[in-house]
Amino acid sequence: MFKSDMKSKLLVFFAAAVLFSSVIFAGGCNGDSEANYSKKPEEAMKVEKVSDYLYKTRYDDLDESVYSDTELIRKFFKITTAADKGKAFACSAVVNGNFYGRNFDFFMGQDPNFVVWVEGNDKRYASIGVVMMQNVSLAEADSGELSEDMKKLLPFVVLDGINEKGVTCNSNYVPKEVGHDSTNPGADDLPYLTVVRYVLDNAESAAHAVELLRGKNLVDKPKISTLHWMIADPKESYVVEVVDNELRVVKNPEAMTNYYLSVDG
Repeated sequence: MFKSDMKSKLLVFFAAAVLFSSVIFAGGCNGDSEANYSKKPEEAMKVEKVSDYLYKTRYDDLDESVYSDTELIRKFFKITTAADKGKAFACSAVVNGNFYGRNFDFFMGQDPNFVVWVEGNDKRYASIGVVMMQNVSLAEADSGELSEDMKKLLPFVVLDGINEKGVTCNSNYVPKEVGHDSTNPGADDLPYLTVVRYVLDNAESAAHAVELLRGKNLVDKPKISTLHWMIADPKESYVVEVVDNELRVVKNPEAMTNYYLSVDG
C-alpha cells in the first residue's frame, strides 16, 4: 500500500495519467463519466475496462526475467513507429513543485491504454503507471483475456508512473542519430523501454534513481526507439539522456519534449 503522506501526490498524478491517456484519441473518451478510475482491481492480473480505450490491472509480483527478454519487449510494437516513418512525435513532460504531468502526442490509432498498479513488497516499492499497448487489440482488452506474453510484458513497458516514495518517471522519444547503444559495458543491461519500471521499483528519490541508472548499462535493445527520461520527486528533477555512449544528466529542468537537453543546438 502507498504511505498516507504520498496519497495526494499519487492522486494528482493518477488523475493526470488518466486524462492524458484518454484525450490522445480523436473524438476523446466516450466512457461512463462516473467510472471508478481509482479503485484497484481486486483480482491480480485481471484486466478491467474503465472506458473506451482505457483499462486497468494490478500485479502482486513481477517476472524479472522480462528485463533481459528483448524478444518479448519487441512485441510492445506491432508496427514501425511513426517517428521511424518520418512523422513527428510531440510528447512533453513538465514538472512544477508537486505537479508532474505528461502527454502522449503519439501517432497510434485506436490502441488500448492500461493503468497498471504494482503492489510493493520486500523487493520493490508500490507504484502506478500507464502504458499504451500496440500489440493488444481492443477486442482482447475488452475480453480481459491477454496472452501470457502480454501479461508478463505489460508492467515493464509503462511509459510513466509514480511510486510510493513520490518518485515519478516518464520516457519521451528523441532522435536515433544522437543516442547510442550502451552506457556502462560490463554492468547489467537495462533496455531503454524498461527504465521507467526499474526506477519505479527501486528509487527512493529522484537523485537515487540517477545513481541507480549510472550503475546499469542502458542499452538500445531491441532497436525500436531511442528515449530519454524525466525523473522527479517533490524536491528536485532530472533529465537523463544517452549521448555518445555516455549517460548525461540535466538537473532541475522544467520541461522535456523530443529534443536532447544535454546537447548544444
